[in-house]
Amino acid sequence: MDIWIIMLIVWVAVIVLSIIVEAFTYEMVALWFIPAAIPPLIMSIVDVGMWWQIGTFVVLSFLCIISLRPILKRYLIKETVHTNITDSNFGKKVRLTSEVVDGNTLIELNGVTWKARVVEGEGLEKDSFVEIVGSESNEFLVKAINKS
Repeated sequence: MDIWIIMLIVWVAVIVLSIIVEAFTYEMVALWFIPAAIPPLIMSIVDVGMWWQIGTFVVLSFLCIISLRPILKRYLIKETVHTNITDSNFGKKVRLTSEVVDGNTLIELNGVTWKARVVEGEGLEKDSFVEIVGSESNEFLVKAINKS
């Protein structure tokens, strides 16, 4: 088998494998090799030397990574929305779902029950509304809502 046929198969395989890898990953892992493999693919058809093809592929892959990654990352990868206990829950009014025992209770936030500790307010009962003022470890810190 001629070297140009082997190299043609190699470049087609690089393109196909890059597409498959990219389809199963979120971070742009193999995207750069797709456009970088097209010129060597054409070079293999016109029977340019194997080392020229490999060199072209390496240089183009590097150029694609340093030039396209920042642009594509800005438009394709959205910021991760954090959904842990400390995110944007401060100041929300929530309902106590259990009695307060030694300052500890349970609250319901977005349909999920969380541990909470009362840091301000006395005489709170089940179904009272409180405001989230902070968090510590895996529990919210809450205070009584002023009834004015």
